[in-house]
Amino acid sequence: MTKYKKNSLIVNAFQFTETDKIKVYRWAKEIQYNIEPSYRNGKPVIIVPTPEGEMICGIDDWLIEESLPDGQKKIYPLNPEIFDKTFKPINSGVFDSNKYFKPINN
Repeated sequence: MTKYKKNSLIVNAFQFTETDKIKVYRWAKEIQYNIEPSYRNGKPVIIVPTPEGEMICGIDDWLIEESLPDGQKKIYPLNPEIFDKTFKPINSGVFDSNKYFKPINN
């Protein structure tokens, strides 16, 4: 996982890609229990409920983890163009894929 900075706001973020969709979903689900995987137009998406209504995270969108002043965290999606204009990486963290991707034993 890489940390990103927006002005003085530092967030964790993952890009929801075809390759990492399961890992990203599991990461986000640990933070916000009510997100759900789904499909729109035959493509995988993550549905993110918010007080303003459902937001959709599609392939190549970013999921942002933001810490709130009360200590809680929220997840919200952002399209790649806005993400690239808004956030700059501040480190190159290592993502432990084994934490979120568990093989299925048959």
